[in-house]
Amino acid sequence: MRNFLTQYELEHLKRLASLEPFWFDFNSGTKAYFERELRRLLDLALIEREPNKGVRGLLYDKEGLQRIENKSMKDVKQYLHITKPGLDYLKMRDEMTDGAV
Repeated sequence: MRNFLTQYELEHLKRLASLEPFWFDFNSGTKAYFERELRRLLDLALIEREPNKGVRGLLYDKEGLQRIENKSMKDVKQYLHITKPGLDYLKMRDEMTDGAV
């Protein structure tokens, strides 16, 4: 259960489950890794796209950029959201690992 997702994928899932915005630095040097992690979460049906939006729009379309702390940022939650299976996974993982990472 602990090794089903990478640490980064797990963090993305937790951030999508939170009530806080999930800010992404549009000019990040790790964009390719972030894209791969999000696409894997989509393939596993733990997250899904908002209507008429998706990973490509989030990562490569400049529309929707906001300046935060002098960086070009986007809120991932405007493009993707966690699914019920994603929430169930987080709950089950937390129960099985007693919250340990």
